[in-house]
Amino acid sequence: MFVYGFTTASFLPTNIDQVLFVKYGSLYEYPTTTIGEGFNNFFFEPEWEYVSADSAFDIVRFTGVADQDGFDVEVTIDFILIDDSFEIHSAFVDGELISEDEIYSLLDVVFNSTESESITN
Repeated sequence: MFVYGFTTASFLPTNIDQVLFVKYGSLYEYPTTTIGEGFNNFFFEPEWEYVSADSAFDIVRFTGVADQDGFDVEVTIDFILIDDSFEIHSAFVDGELISEDEIYSLLDVVFNSTESESITN
């Protein structure tokens, strides 16, 4: 039993519950699609990770690549977990912090997109 516990703790990612909580959760504005489904359908190379450094809060970070006017851009979205809920803390496109209005526009494209749409600012 000790070997099993040590092995799983050493080789499996920690804080997977927080990541799954966000991935399988939904946003108030888009209750019928989980965040994971929407992001996986829209972004290329989607990656999820738990981030705790430099923060007193639990943060789950999503990183993916999207098409913006024919160019690939890297999108990073940080979700902050508070008690039994979460919210978007910040978002970046190619390393540039985007405004709250731009975040809502991005989410609208992600959750209401067809294959021919891209990120627009």
